[in-house]
Amino acid sequence: MSFSRNEQSTRPSARRCKARAFSLMELMIAIVILGMGMIMVASIYPVAWERARALTEFTTQQTVTNAAQTIVESLVRVSGATKGSSSFMGDLIYDEGDPVAGIPVQYVSTCQPPAFNPVAAAHGSSDTWVHALNLENVAVEGRDFVSEDSWIGQIPDNGIRADLDPVNGNGVTKDYYENSYFRSRTGFHQRIQPPLGPRPPDSEEERDQWENELATRRFAWSVLHRLRTPITVDTISTTRSIDLYYVTLRRPNSTLRYAQQDPGKTPNPCDLMNNPIIQPQAKPSKEDLMFPVPWRVQIEFPGTLVNKFDPLTNEPGSTGIPTEVTVPPAGMTDAGTGVMLVQMFPKGAQFVDEITGQLYSVVQRRITGAQDETATLTLDREVFIEDIDLPAGDARCDTGVCRPGEAVPFELIRTVWVYPPPVQDDDTTTPGPRLFDGSQPVVGIDIRTVHLAASM
Repeated sequence: MSFSRNEQSTRPSARRCKARAFSLMELMIAIVILGMGMIMVASIYPVAWERARALTEFTTQQTVTNAAQTIVESLVRVSGATKGSSSFMGDLIYDEGDPVAGIPVQYVSTCQPPAFNPVAAAHGSSDTWVHALNLENVAVEGRDFVSEDSWIGQIPDNGIRADLDPVNGNGVTKDYYENSYFRSRTGFHQRIQPPLGPRPPDSEEERDQWENELATRRFAWSVLHRLRTPITVDTISTTRSIDLYYVTLRRPNSTLRYAQQDPGKTPNPCDLMNNPIIQPQAKPSKEDLMFPVPWRVQIEFPGTLVNKFDPLTNEPGSTGIPTEVTVPPAGMTDAGTGVMLVQMFPKGAQFVDEITGQLYSVVQRRITGAQDETATLTLDREVFIEDIDLPAGDARCDTGVCRPGEAVPFELIRTVWVYPPPVQDDDTTTPGPRLFDGSQPVVGIDIRTVHLAASM
């Protein structure tokens, strides 16, 4: 068979397959899909980082809490029939007096004088409020080991404080001072995580090495405590059940400093009705500490709180709306103090109600006021009247007003324990407002109960 020239030239092209390319629309769709995939992959990293950080902090909190629990439970003690020393503020303690001189045993509790009058001695009682365990810290200037002195701000400034002050020494024996909450319950190096040995006393080279190791420590712990049942003179020999609030603290870097509260400007825990609003102040900057310290300040709950269940119909009263509290309470007029208090409660802050022991977290902060001196804090849950109600028999109650469903104005102003953020180094030489900056140092608070037998 033969083909013509024209047929031979056109035959291969007729058999050639046509290759089809991607259109512009297909390329655009592919690019969009690829971009979306890259965005989704990139968005995973912040979430994964946040989860990893949360897991690390949770692990650290558990490690710190377990270490603190081991140390604290091995060191603390409560009063007994023959031993008047107690590690816990609010526990009923006593000075054994001087039998030769005819000075009787003197019982001491938070809201009563140190029993120099027989009536107070015969009716001594402890309390069930939340207090801070006295721990050791380090001064930024001078690097001296100092007591946080949280106890002194919990004693009303009506003459009792001077009598209990070991520096004053009126009626307080050496044994009473050395073995009670006046003394730090644990050394500073024991509060650090990872653990740090005691600071070498002599060698300058070893001390410098210790300081360098301290600069790398980012976590420490603190402890709040609350007796579940009050102790009286008649029940002083009974075992105490105590809720311990183990607070894990974070110090982001070694250059930060934390202000101490001026003990002369703290709420009177026994007379909130007659003098409800106290404007807190900070000690001078020369007394700033290296690790966070607790403050006692006031917030205000709204007057619109409801019962968990209506007292008349027994129907649930929940609204499902998280409660908002005000900082500072209405009636505090100093703008500088107001700004300081607002800065103490950033988003994520945790604090503890002094009276009831309730633990709250701030999920949102809305700053108001012309000078940012007030704020509304949205809490992590709805708060009911039962959550803030003062129990019958509380020292701050009038007869008949401290009952569920009868919230009165002074009950809405609550003293809480909070650990403020680091403070700016502003060279203040007198007590007054300070400027806090940053997030609250609390990683988490773990509440555990311990049962301690009375000292023999």
